Amino acid sequence: MTFLISAVFHELLVSVPLHVFRLYAFFGMLGQIPLIYLTNLIHKKLPGSQIGNIIFWVAFTILGQPICLMMYAKVIMMK
Repeated sequence: MTFLISAVFHELLVSVPLHVFRLYAFFGMLGQIPLIYLTNLIHKKLPGSQIGNIIFWVAFTILGQPICLMMYAKVIMMK
């Protein structure tokens, strides 16, 4: 429930000021749920491993926010 509510508000906070409703932020937030499952699974299989931490940071700093911002920027430029 927390991720769903957070996803709705993230989408509102991004799409309303940009005047673009594309649901990129919404699905980006909901995409964290499988990421949590994956990192927990890795932690159980390989305790003490940093692989889950690496997956999180790559998803957060490379695949997450930067790509989402570029998609919104592309939509705005196409207007």
